[in-house]
Amino acid sequence: MMTKPAVWVIDLCPAKRKSVLDSLTSSGNYALSIYALPAAVAIATIVGVGAMTILREGHSRATLPFIAIMIAMLLWMTGGLMMYLSANAETADFWIRFGSIGLVYTPTAALFFTIMLIDRAKQTFPWLVGSVVLSTVFLLTAWLSPLHISGIDHYVWGYYPRYGVIGALFMLYVGVVLGACLRMLWVCRKEEPRGSIGSRRITLLMLGIAVASLSSVDFLATIGINFYPVGFAPVLFLFCILAFVTWNYRLFDITPALASQRIIDTMTDALVVTDDQGIIRLLNPAACILLG
Repeated sequence: MMTKPAVWVIDLCPAKRKSVLDSLTSSGNYALSIYALPAAVAIATIVGVGAMTILREGHSRATLPFIAIMIAMLLWMTGGLMMYLSANAETADFWIRFGSIGLVYTPTAALFFTIMLIDRAKQTFPWLVGSVVLSTVFLLTAWLSPLHISGIDHYVWGYYPRYGVIGALFMLYVGVVLGACLRMLWVCRKEEPRGSIGSRRITLLMLGIAVASLSSVDFLATIGINFYPVGFAPVLFLFCILAFVTWNYRLFDITPALASQRIIDTMTDALVVTDDQGIIRLLNPAACILLG
């Protein structure tokens, strides 16, 4: 059975906002469901593994994109969890759209993580900007256009969105971005010495992303196929890969250049480096404070 989705319009009226909030927080609009358990386990695992990875990795260039991936996944999974717990189509409809906030930016976060990890930010910056723009467009259509979410299907295991034409384009977009990530990792892997830590690290990350892409089976239900979404399993596999790589190989190599820069930045004495023409080439933070 398919239910027509609600039209979500921003209403600044306090009474209207209070009505919506009361509806979403009312216990009568939710019911316990065993089908929500996998999503709950996935959320707990992502939080635990993600926090451990961030603490372990510190201030490397991979930390920020990893946090972006974690936030996107958590928003997506939280929306899914609440969708399974929803007792009516109206409540499920809101949480589906809430989850889309994380879902549409997941490929962007994956691209961000990949280009920062392989140190290709300058060369691929236009790709990242384009991905942010496209993800934002898909976010707007997910909330405002029936061509993205055309309805809400009710299966034995709960409510799920039915995608329209724009939803199908979004599915294609996800596949293209993940494919680009795998290609960049593949090219970078060929540049690494065989058997090196860098090679093993990239190979494992490629495996993680490839398996995580299997979460696309969740889209089967969006075209009316009664198939319980199991995308949480491939996503959990990716996070386990990230944890394994972090604890064994790190996400980022500590090079001599990086180590020397860290030492210079944390020196309490001022350091000024000039070239043979007297032009200042380097100042550390202590020198900046001294010289104003």
